[in-house]
Amino acid sequence: VSNAPPLASFQVSSTFNPAIFTLTSTSTDSNSSPYVLGSLVTLAWSVAAVPAGGSVQLSSTTGTQVNAEFYGSGLYTIELTATDQSGASSSTTRNVYISESGTSVL
Repeated sequence: VSNAPPLASFQVSSTFNPAIFTLTSTSTDSNSSPYVLGSLVTLAWSVAAVPAGGSVQLSSTTGTQVNAEFYGSGLYTIELTATDQSGASSSTTRNVYISESGTSVL
């Protein structure tokens, strides 16, 4: 029996500050059952791309929920990797566009 990787996924929601977003993992196992963080899966958050002159501050690089604070306008890419106890993993990305007139999740 082969080990199917977890299915990495996450949601991005805005906070009271237009430059801060909450990132919440919705990762599941291969049967679409929610994973319990710890013994079954680890989550790793990272910033995959930033615009020139921009930066992102993550409140943590692990855990089911983190805050991301964006500095500077442009297109940012956030990545989540979910890894199970056998080492099988999957990753997914979401784009966030920050502008002076507002923000949007792509």
